[in-house]
Amino acid sequence: LREAGAVMHLALWPLILTWTLKTGGGLRRTGIVLVVFLLPLMLGIQAYKSWNQMRSGERFVTTVAQTAMYHPVLDLARRGLPVFAEDPLLSDAPGLLPLHPIPGVTFSVINQHLKTAHGMSALAVARHAETLFYDHWRRHPLDRASIYLGRMDPRYAYLAFMPLSGPERLSLWAGGTTPFPGPGEIRRNLFEHGRVDQALLLAARTLARLISTVLTAAFLIGVPIVVIRSLARGAWRPSALETRPLTFAALWLFALAWPAVYALVYLEDRYLAVMTPFVAVIGLAFVAPWAERAVTWLRTRISPRTG
Repeated sequence: LREAGAVMHLALWPLILTWTLKTGGGLRRTGIVLVVFLLPLMLGIQAYKSWNQMRSGERFVTTVAQTAMYHPVLDLARRGLPVFAEDPLLSDAPGLLPLHPIPGVTFSVINQHLKTAHGMSALAVARHAETLFYDHWRRHPLDRASIYLGRMDPRYAYLAFMPLSGPERLSLWAGGTTPFPGPGEIRRNLFEHGRVDQALLLAARTLARLISTVLTAAFLIGVPIVVIRSLARGAWRPSALETRPLTFAALWLFALAWPAVYALVYLEDRYLAVMTPFVAVIGLAFVAPWAERAVTWLRTRISPRTG
């Protein structure tokens, strides 16, 4: 019932678009299939907006922007930019600086001030955050661009395969502990306390990260190569693009666009759960034949010696 439902719906679009283009049998039938696919979502959104209008007099889906869209404001404030002083509605807000280490605390201060001092509703607070977002891109374009690019963390390549890190994060979110040693602790734990288990865990996690990075790289590099080859076979006509390369291309664009859009506001690992399976599966499709050839080569090298 939140806006995330509509956003998650986007994950299916590349597959549906590919299917309709290849099986639609003409533009008319393709258009009908797309309308049928999108109609439940569109009707659901309009029904939800109507329900909110009956309750509040305003048509909207969510007011999540009253917290989420203030992340970019805090990003600039951490850089020492006078974003609060520049805003006539927040310049007199007490307790904003220095920033609290937990963003949610600052969000609460902002919301409380705008509601009590300026009589704003939750929806008005959300719209004000959206106004600030565009205003700050005009006022501080270089800082905003730097923050945006900084969100593209190379460590996202570890997400495609996490047999150990996944359960570890679940434990931490539940208030538990991690079995992995902290930074600089492995040497002391291994030699002074005999924690061989931690050394094995680190080795296993490193291997998992290596596998994940290979899958991600195979996805990012392999898809363009396959698409270019398919286009070359079809005399560079997009309509001649084969089904598999077309599907890969659609999912590749989706996987790049998803974090690119989220990073404009705020990006966490969990937001990438929608696209990560596509990265892993398609990456594995490229890596598997090479792995099979490597195993075959090793067997041929080992067999004569064992014989």
